[in-house]
Amino acid sequence: MEVAILKYNRYEKGILKTYFFVKENVKDPRKEGNLDFLQIQGIKTIISFDFLSLISDIKDIHQYTFIDIEQQLKQILGLPKEYFEKTKKHWSFWYQLKNYVDDRKKIKEYRKIFENLTDNIKEDEVDKAMFLLVESIYKIYVKNKRDLQNNNELERFEKIEKSLNTILFERTQKGITINTELLKTYLKQIIIDLYEVRNKLQLEFGIFSSKDYSKIKAKILELGFSNNIDKIDKIGTEKYYNFLKYHQQEYELIGLLYKERRLNDSKSVLTRIGSLEENRVYPFFEYFGTVTSRILVKNPSFQQLKREYRKIITPDIGKELIYIDYCQFEAGILADIMQDEELIKMYISGDIYSEMEKLLPEFTRDKCKSLFFLYSYGASKDQIQKKYTSTDLEVFFGNFTKFQPFREELEKEFIEKKMISTLLGNHRYITPETELEENISWLVSQKIQGTASLILKKSIKEIYDLDKEIEFLLPMHDAILYQVPSSETEQKKKLIKRVFEEKLKEVCPSLVPKISFKNFTE
Repeated sequence: MEVAILKYNRYEKGILKTYFFVKENVKDPRKEGNLDFLQIQGIKTIISFDFLSLISDIKDIHQYTFIDIEQQLKQILGLPKEYFEKTKKHWSFWYQLKNYVDDRKKIKEYRKIFENLTDNIKEDEVDKAMFLLVESIYKIYVKNKRDLQNNNELERFEKIEKSLNTILFERTQKGITINTELLKTYLKQIIIDLYEVRNKLQLEFGIFSSKDYSKIKAKILELGFSNNIDKIDKIGTEKYYNFLKYHQQEYELIGLLYKERRLNDSKSVLTRIGSLEENRVYPFFEYFGTVTSRILVKNPSFQQLKREYRKIITPDIGKELIYIDYCQFEAGILADIMQDEELIKMYISGDIYSEMEKLLPEFTRDKCKSLFFLYSYGASKDQIQKKYTSTDLEVFFGNFTKFQPFREELEKEFIEKKMISTLLGNHRYITPETELEENISWLVSQKIQGTASLILKKSIKEIYDLDKEIEFLLPMHDAILYQVPSSETEQKKKLIKRVFEEKLKEVCPSLVPKISFKNFTE
């Protein structure tokens, strides 16, 4: 049995009262004072868009399936967040509500009631609004099921995405242990480091703010980066920060700008954690956080935390952290999907980026990795040589014959089908903008990263089903942080490794999986 639920808090004569508004199949909506009815009625599936407020009230969270209609809508829409206006998030419940409520003013009123921003409102008015909202949630859910089916996304939702929230919400409810004293030490040091970086930017380069875009652009152009004007023109974007990361060791200015950005990100995350004044933090997760279906960690954004500050995360008493990583994950997936024998051999026998470094000795392994993905994800050799190096990249990429045909085939498929897919759904659709693009550079990235996300989710789900003592803590791009009983670390590692290898092999049969256990803080 499945029900839609919304939680509502209000003060009555100075006492906080909590109510739950419930919509169950064809029955009329109703109001409950607690969630005991879930157990009494044997309800197993909970539908909502506001699980952040609901999680703390649900007992035995592992018994339920949680369906977030907004995450469903992201899967159905198949477009990146950047495509939508900030005020028109099409996956948002409040945006979707316009399909059920014609009066836009009414929608704003209902939202104010739901968010408790309306004074002196009568109980029957609240009930009327909340009944409409919870009924709308159920209607959106019914429509979502049809759309998932029509878009050939239902199989992925049922087999992969549907069960993930149980694992993620269980971690939200239990939380993660934090070393608060170490956190305070790190914050003090970050403030000092930021002062030094910003002081140097001011005194040596005349840059008084990271938002002084015209000054930053002029200074970078003075270094001879006119060929990268497209990235410099978009200061503040991911492209710009990738540009800084790539060139950080070549020029002091770029190194300082990149360091300032990284320190500021870490400061934001640590400040957010520190403001909670607890030695336990309860992060919230979005299982469909990106268009490639990566899991995102929200409030706080642990995934943005630099390695040197990760020591604030500590295992519970009697537990030990285990950090498992897929080595050369995306490169291996690319080799398998393209079925390029030379690249597969290089993946199996050694390290792709180290082999590239041997042929291009002027680059470090990290630079080679960046160049590899620039080329793999759509940039031509000419574009790379024009913007990054004059070295003839043919000495490396000339060994592989499948790159160009693979990209051309993806573009052809995208134009014909109006979408690109991974192994199991996770479509990304064409837009008027992408139809006009000559080089749709993200097609390979969508294919590879969407496949990587699928493999990781399969691994997370399988380990959870096999052994509840292996506790999921955080996803970190191509890796997962777990905690296990200290007395059983080696035994648990063997199970984790076996599952990670099996799931990669299941999706990429031509690979010999490369898995490693690493120190989470190094």
